[in-house]
Amino acid sequence: MGSAIEIAFGRTAQPACSLVVGRCDMDFDEAYSALLEDTARERVGFSADRVANGLGHAERLFLQTVWWPAFGQFDNLYPEYEVHDFADRGRYIDFAYIRPHYRIAVEIDGKGTHWQNITLEQFNDHARRQNDLLIDGRHVLRFTYDQLTRLPKSCQQTVVQLIGRLSGDVRQDWLGIPALNQGTLDLAAHLDRPIRAKDVAIRFGVTSRTATRHLRELAESGWLGPETRGRRVHGYRLARRRRR
Repeated sequence: MGSAIEIAFGRTAQPACSLVVGRCDMDFDEAYSALLEDTARERVGFSADRVANGLGHAERLFLQTVWWPAFGQFDNLYPEYEVHDFADRGRYIDFAYIRPHYRIAVEIDGKGTHWQNITLEQFNDHARRQNDLLIDGRHVLRFTYDQLTRLPKSCQQTVVQLIGRLSGDVRQDWLGIPALNQGTLDLAAHLDRPIRAKDVAIRFGVTSRTATRHLRELAESGWLGPETRGRRVHGYRLARRRRR
């Protein structure tokens, strides 16, 4: 019988590279250090400081006992990822896994007296925070410190099954989409603002006219939603639910 990841994706798992292209065959400690360095380099201010000195013990344990054994790389996984709630307050989720067609938020409930000493207001805010993530179109996974230490394989299976199901749900949708459009969707998923024709032109070396055409095609197909100011479209974001 194949492994959980083989079953979920319907193929034999291949050796993977780490977050940075060209860094293959790393062990966990090397890949973990590279993940933090690359993440801190891409951010500024407080957001960079949150990862510069390493993650919390429970978060590192999740990477070491769950994610790394399941996937052997950290591609498209973003630690201490900032999101904004519907009151426009900045919040951080432990990990965000972002693909063009779905987003997963992973939260780790750490060891200690946090839950024993939590106030009613904090408890209510915790529930609102998770609801906001769901309303924003993210799939939310929660793991406790006890699960990470005693049941890591069960946690691995949970993550792999969700990613496998989500990937399978959209596999047919991706058939026939030009490579440039796929790349554009991936770029849109990583930007914290609307994607514009200039972004596509610079990233893929195409003309502004070509970039604009591809953005409009993706919007017409339901992959992107236009961001407007008055009557003028000034960018696009990934659509929360693609039209069929």
